[in-house]
Amino acid sequence: MCLALAQGAAEACQLGAELGRRADRLVAVTPKLRAKGAGEAIQKLLDEDAVSGLIGWK
Repeated sequence: MCLALAQGAAEACQLGAELGRRADRLVAVTPKLRAKGAGEAIQKLLDEDAVSGLIGWK
């Protein structure tokens, strides 16, 4: 049971890191988006999801 818990924790950390990388990439391309209100839409998505806690986390 301890092994399963450790494996689950490791997988959760890897998924969290991937989400953080994807959020960073999204923030990086936001200035290039041409749609009106795109920046606000991206910010709202990141604010309302659990991803916002991962931005800047390494």
